[in-house]
Amino acid sequence: MIRPRNTGVRAGTWSGSKATNQRPFSPQDEEISRVIEKFYDEFSNSTKTIIRQMPLHAEFIMPVTIDEVKNLLRSVPQQFVSGLEGVFLLGGSKKQALSWVNFAAYGRYGRNKIYLHPYPKKYLIRRYSSPPKPHVLIDYKRTGALITEKPGKFIVEFTPDALRQFYLRDVLMHEIGHHVDRDNFGKKPRRREESFAEWFATEHGFRLRK
Repeated sequence: MIRPRNTGVRAGTWSGSKATNQRPFSPQDEEISRVIEKFYDEFSNSTKTIIRQMPLHAEFIMPVTIDEVKNLLRSVPQQFVSGLEGVFLLGGSKKQALSWVNFAAYGRYGRNKIYLHPYPKKYLIRRYSSPPKPHVLIDYKRTGALITEKPGKFIVEFTPDALRQFYLRDVLMHEIGHHVDRDNFGKKPRRREESFAEWFATEHGFRLRK
């Protein structure tokens, strides 16, 4: 089974742990393998980007809809998404819910396909003993997350709109950035790949109209 190369969205508090090629096979990888098998004939024989959603597990939410993904793909310069075979909204599983802290992932890119992972309901409000790193805090603020700072506590609450903005403008655009840079994908240092994708999301994602 073809496996996509794992890509993280952000290092630091928001993303938990950045996905890497060295990490063990995870429940997220299992779902992606099933998706590839399920839709292989469809995306292999289509000249357009297919967008499909898997049934959502009860412990997760998918912050964006198929229509919202379609609208974003139509709103960007079409050379950015040329050759993109599919965008798949994944559903999650019990195993993913149990292992999310260790295998936190929001989006992945591999072989001309993008995968959006669902978000665990239990982490809609997250509490920390110290503030996140400055660049992570910027991500929180620009997506509209509610931030409360108290002595010894730092609370981030992800409203539905904040998560939607994060997934559309940061996660999805980050993975589109990997697609734009696909000729170099796997050929240059990982840090440079991620730097390009992060720049791309900032430059093109957060400048889109809401």
